Amino acid sequence: VVEKALEKGDLRALLGIYEASNAIFSTIKHEELFEIVMDAAQKFLHADECSLMLLNAEKRLYIAASRGLEQEIAEQVSLSVGERIAGRAAKVKRGYLLINGLKNYAEFEGISENSYIQSSIIFPLLCQDQLLGVLNLSRTTNKNNFTPADFRNSSVFASQLALAIQNAELYRTL
Repeated sequence: VVEKALEKGDLRALLGIYEASNAIFSTIKHEELFEIVMDAAQKFLHADECSLMLLNAEKRLYIAASRGLEQEIAEQVSLSVGERIAGRAAKVKRGYLLINGLKNYAEFEGISENSYIQSSIIFPLLCQDQLLGVLNLSRTTNKNNFTPADFRNSSVFASQLALAIQNAELYRTL
């Protein structure tokens, strides 16, 4: 019975990622793509807060789209690659699954944490090893932490998102 329930949960998650992938490849317009990404992050990955950070011309990360963040705060964010958690994920080109704050993660010592965040997933968006940005997902009101399965699903979603962003960018330059 437990095995069947797990299979059903895995199937539901895969279906969600499939639907999200179809949605993000349905447009080549940045604004539409970003809205679809935020919708999918909340619907399929159950994030209370999410943000999509992209690199600007100065190679700094800015928030191109967000949900659950105050707009004023989102507009002020500008990180160098290597700065804070998102910048670190971008620099080392690896994702992070963070549970119960930062106190259990020595690599983030000295970085102030947001105490209201229960758990987070942070993924760099890479296309052919080129950094495009960072996807940040957080649970603040949902008391269920992100799981390793959520991390795997987010990894697939982030890789699909990177391809969709690259496609949209290529189309824009034509």
